[in-house]
Amino acid sequence: METRLLREYFKKFLSKAVERENLLKIMLLMIIVGFSWSLFTQLNRSQTYIVDEVHYVCAAKNLLTSVFGYNITWNIKIPESHVNYINLEHPPLGKWLIAVCLMLLGDYPYSWRIPSAVSGVLTVLLAYFIGKKLGGEVAGILSSLLVACDPMIYSMSSVAMLDMVQTVMIVIAIASLLYWDNVVVFSIFAGLSISVKLSSAFILYGIILYLIVTAETRIRALIRILTVILVVSVVYLIVNVPLIIHFGPEEWFDLQMWMIKVHSSFKESHPSLAVPFNFYNPLENWLLNFKPFPLTGNLYAQVNPAITIPGALALAYLLYDYLKNRRYNLLILPAWFFSGYILYILLYIAGRTMQFIFYMTPLTPALDIGLPVALSLIERTFLTRSN
Repeated sequence: METRLLREYFKKFLSKAVERENLLKIMLLMIIVGFSWSLFTQLNRSQTYIVDEVHYVCAAKNLLTSVFGYNITWNIKIPESHVNYINLEHPPLGKWLIAVCLMLLGDYPYSWRIPSAVSGVLTVLLAYFIGKKLGGEVAGILSSLLVACDPMIYSMSSVAMLDMVQTVMIVIAIASLLYWDNVVVFSIFAGLSISVKLSSAFILYGIILYLIVTAETRIRALIRILTVILVVSVVYLIVNVPLIIHFGPEEWFDLQMWMIKVHSSFKESHPSLAVPFNFYNPLENWLLNFKPFPLTGNLYAQVNPAITIPGALALAYLLYDYLKNRRYNLLILPAWFFSGYILYILLYIAGRTMQFIFYMTPLTPALDIGLPVALSLIERTFLTRSN
């Protein structure tokens, strides 16, 4: 009798678990579809360049002409100020992707913005897998939902800029470490992210520290570091091959040095300048959305302080938990966020005062994912103590 009742109870429990799992999958699908629908139906919100799009789209067009000899009359005219501009301030991968869309889909605003839009959708999806790996199924769903509702992710996924492509490469790199512990795959996508914007190195150095800390031996740590350096360098060189051929190796190398110098010392004024942290007035910082960056109409690159502040506290808690309990996997989220944010502060102090709030784009998923993961950890800790 007791055995039969136990079997019946187990069947009911299993049935509910299956139903719950299916419900969560439906929720994830709704998040992805809702975000995609809202995003892709708005890609034509502007029929001309949206602020910094003029830099990257015109650069893509000029690179197609000057490097690949692709001659065409563009539907959207290149302004006189950008006739020969190829945006050498940044590596070329982001412009290569825009150029591919220009060739395949034509010179239309929606085609320029597809790389950013696809990157945004993938970031929402991958947030689920990272959150699930670190905090369980519910944490994964909440992570995906928070990323989908993040105003920074949505806004930057709507425009043809470099930041969302940079972001998704970082997210893929981190997901590959969590699921496969594969340093080579991580390094490939780390290299691709740096090939979009050099600032990815600010964020990825924290992940490299994570690789060192989680290595079983010093030899293993050394092998990991050398692997990252080698693979990232090879990927970066491959992405730059057309420019190396176009300029020649020596001039291309000089351009890399110039690029690093520009990004470490840019001091020009701009009405939308924002700071990562102001020591004289701590309220004036990115986490509090001090100065959103206007894109077009009512579209702004901005953060949601209701998420960023609790998210930063959650990541601080995960860092504390690592120091206390050595839960290595959870260290990856604070390493992701704090490495980038702290280096932006140091760069600002060193004199690179031209910074904007949208530089937060590759850091915000860490905050969005960190909050539900930390709550999941707190819940597990509480239940363990109660038992």
